[in-house]
Parts: sequence; C-alpha cells; structure tokens
Amino acid sequence: MIYFMVDKDGKLGHPTRRDDMVKKYLDRGTAKIINQTKNTLTVQFLDKVFDLDKSVNAEFKIKLNQDSSDIGFSLYKIYKGETTLLC
Repeated sequence: MIYFMVDKDGKLGHPTRRDDMVKKYLDRGTAKIINQTKNTLTVQFLDKVFDLDKSVNAEFKIKLNQDSSDIGFSLYKIYKGETTLLC
C-alpha cells in the first residue's frame, strides 16, 4: 500500500510505503486517515508541519492504464536519475 502524507496545515509530503511508521502514528493518535482507496491511504499528521526547505527534490509521475473493465494506475518516483516504482 502507498501512503500519501499531509501535514497539519494540509501541505502534501512525499508518499511512503512504510507501514510501520504510519501504524505507529495512527496508534499514538498523532495522525488520522483522511482518505482511503483500494491501493492508497491519505494520512494527515495532527502535530507535524513539513519544512519544504528540507524536502528532497524528487519528481513523482502517475501512469494510468485503462482496459475494458478496470482503470489501473502506477506511481513512480524519480530522484537523482533513478526511477522507483512505488505502486
């Protein structure tokens, strides 16, 4: 599963696949789920603000694939010339 992270002010952070980190914040009550789909979860931190000056300069691309019965998607991270499939 891919997790999209949002800080308490609503600013988007980088997506993650770290189930353990997300579960820890949800269990502590310092984060809440604000949106859920079949393959993704959007989680908002209740006590954190992202410092965009310290954020890495990564690019994210979404690829949509439509067939006759379903629409699928893939999420890719491009950082330092390396492409990683996130989901």
